[in-house]
Formats: sequence, structure tokens, C-alpha cells
Amino acid sequence: MESTKLTQLVYPELITTEKLKVDGSNFFTWKSKIKLVFCELGITYVLKDPKPAEPTDDSSKEKLESLDKWVSDDRRCRFAMLFAMENDLFQLCNRHTTAKSIMDYLTLMYVSTSLTTRMILFSKYTEHKMSEETPINDHLMEMGLMAYQLKKAGLPISQDMQVVLLMNSLPDSWDTENCERLKRGRNLPRRSRGITRVVLRAGVIHVGSAAMPKPIVLITDK
Repeated sequence: MESTKLTQLVYPELITTEKLKVDGSNFFTWKSKIKLVFCELGITYVLKDPKPAEPTDDSSKEKLESLDKWVSDDRRCRFAMLFAMENDLFQLCNRHTTAKSIMDYLTLMYVSTSLTTRMILFSKYTEHKMSEETPINDHLMEMGLMAYQLKKAGLPISQDMQVVLLMNSLPDSWDTENCERLKRGRNLPRRSRGITRVVLRAGVIHVGSAAMPKPIVLITDK
């Protein structure tokens, strides 16, 4: 990032002692500070303005330059956000391809608790499916975060329901036998993805200073 006074003062804190926490407890402060950095660098617009249309053979030089600038500024903005959050949150946000997509995702997760937002969060949680390419640990963390946000929004999900929804979210490659083993807390067969054991147990996962409900699953990798 370019060397400017505010950036030198604020951004080093955002990537060390003031990273965005998984539980979102410092989201408002984090968002204000990182937007100050973006404002000074002149790249805040990518959080609002859509990506310019892809060029055509008839595109003017100005349009080509506008697209190139947006892509470059969005990349800087996106990378700055990703490096200013805790590792587990980084894994979830890294799949978003634009800075605006990341900020919209974080805002949905950590800000609004209206009835509409509750419905959106609940629908997203109950309909979420794990893709074949997604690492199981990333999937479990994302399911846990959604359950935690529903609790913060006043719609807690029981542990039994979390387990049921977790089973339903697994891909077809997780056959019936393995799902039944998981429900009973038994070891799963060794899988090509490197997962050697899944243990089902009651409890909560502590994220930062907050206790976040999780899908009650502990993963041990090879």
C-alpha cells in the first residue's frame, strides 16, 4: 500500500492488534478505520461502484483505463481487508472475489438484526450446502458462524437442530453410513481429503472473548 500518514498510523494496527475478530465484536471500529485508510488512498469507491463493463472492440481508451483502474483498486482494497482479519474469517471471506462482496457479507453477518435479516440469515443457514471442493473445516466454521449470527439476531438454533442441519448440508459423497457414524460420534473411515476422525460432542467453541455455538463437530486432520 502507498505510504501516507494515516495509512502508516492506522493500517499496521489493523493487521496486528486490531484485526477483525471472528465474533464481529470489533466490526464497527474495524470498518471505520479501514474505510479511513481506503479514503486516503482514494479507493473507497470500489465498495460502492460496480465493476465497469468488460471492454469491446469499440471501447474507448478512457473506458479501458477506467476498467484497469477499478480492477487494480479493488484488488488493493480486497487484499487490505483480508489481511486485516483473523485467519478463520480470512478463509471464509477469501472466496469473495471483490471488496464490495466481502464488505456486504460482513455487514450482513454483523450488523442488521431486523426481521428481514433474520429471515435471510435463517434461509441461508438452512439451505447452505457444502461443495465437494470446500475443506470440511471451512464448512464447519461457516455453519458455526451462521448459527452464532442467528443467536445474536434473536433466533437461537438448538444444538440438536444444528446437528440435523449439518447432516443435511453435507455433499452426496458423504454417504448414509458415514452420516450415521457421525451422528453416533463414531470414527469415520480414512478419506482421501485427509480427514481421519470426526467426533460429535456437546459444547461451544470459544472465539476470541465470545462463546459461539458451533455445529458440535471436532475435526482431526491427518
